[in-house]
Amino acid sequence: MGRLEKAGIVLRAADSADRRRSRFYLTEKGIDLYPVLLEIIRWSGKYDPQSPATPGVVKRIAEGREEMMAGQRLAVRAARRANQRSGSSRPVEPAA
Repeated sequence: MGRLEKAGIVLRAADSADRRRSRFYLTEKGIDLYPVLLEIIRWSGKYDPQSPATPGVVKRIAEGREEMMAGQRLAVRAARRANQRSGSSRPVEPAA
């Protein structure tokens, strides 16, 4: 996760329920990579018997890919607006 954070693909935020833990969210750069990741997961679930991707996950990606991507985009934009309003450089968790 550190490499993804350093590359600007994910954003680390303290878990509001447990400050000892971190939560990670996609950045705009990460969202642009999201379709590729979804397709790799879908492909893995279809062709790799060792894949942890369940048939339900594969089906959800196949049927709801656009909605999944839209939800991620909204969450990242909400987090960015919250950061701008607060004037904080610290990441703010996006709305669920």
